[in-house]
Amino acid sequence: MKNIDQLRLEIDQIHLQLNQLLLQRLHLAEEIWTIKKSQDQNLTDSAREQKMIDLFLKIETSDLEKEFLKNIHTAILQNSKNCLMQKMKAIYDNK
Repeated sequence: MKNIDQLRLEIDQIHLQLNQLLLQRLHLAEEIWTIKKSQDQNLTDSAREQKMIDLFLKIETSDLEKEFLKNIHTAILQNSKNCLMQKMKAIYDNK
């Protein structure tokens, strides 16, 4: 049986991986926004966002875990949009 310190170390490693993945996701979203901007497309896509959330809700978990995942993914989407909007605003304010 693992002790608390070993389990916490595993959690710490997962947090580092999550951070790396979230930053990678943010950079990809920024590339998508750049392409959309150059093609005069809407920067957000509600249908795509809902499709992503629905995909994660199909994972076999309890209702409580599904709600947790939905909240996490909704927060990721919202915070990504907020971050990218701030970056875009800074870029265009400096032109």
